[in-house]
Amino acid sequence: MNNVDIVEAWERRVGAETAHLQEGQHINKAGLNCIFGEGFRGIGTDQKVILDYGCGGGFLGLFLFEGDYPIKQYIGVDITLRAIKATLERLDKWKSFKRVEATKIDPKNIPDLSIFKVDILTCFNVVQHFPDKEYFEYFFEQLNNSEIPVIILNYRKGEKLTFQDEPYKRTHEINLACYNRIDDIKALLPNYKLIKSPKKNKSGFETVQFKIKEMGSME
Repeated sequence: MNNVDIVEAWERRVGAETAHLQEGQHINKAGLNCIFGEGFRGIGTDQKVILDYGCGGGFLGLFLFEGDYPIKQYIGVDITLRAIKATLERLDKWKSFKRVEATKIDPKNIPDLSIFKVDILTCFNVVQHFPDKEYFEYFFEQLNNSEIPVIILNYRKGEKLTFQDEPYKRTHEINLACYNRIDDIKALLPNYKLIKSPKKNKSGFETVQFKIKEMGSME
């Protein structure tokens, strides 16, 4: 990775200012149901292990547990310790029987995601905050290498590809490092096939669901 300084600046900013630790416009039960409800019902969550990439305050886990989705385990990962702390506190009542796990990861060295042995990876309100195009492509390379069976990706809708062209700064004006064309996302997930068309919601985000291709699949 050539952009270590930019990623470190991004990590410092997220660690100090953001991380979706509180409920807000997109982080609430209605919003999560709009983004994930239909997808989870279609896939089925019975005894599934779900990895929430960029878990923030653990609201997706809260949505799953309070909604009585029959998951086996929720694993949250994030690049900030304060997000991990907030997730564990918010999901404290479900930590028994190892149903909740939360781990800080190094954004400069995303771990082998296959080690989590998960059935579904979710990622929402995250990719539009990545610091540049190189990092976005690095993240999708790790997704492909993991061969996690199902990915549910929520991304900000837009007409064109936009990334900042300068080092990451402590300002909200350049916080929308957004890769926002579904064809580009599909091109970066060659090991997966799109099995559900994007469905726009009122927030201006779209959710797409990818499933790992079967061996020998030509799709």
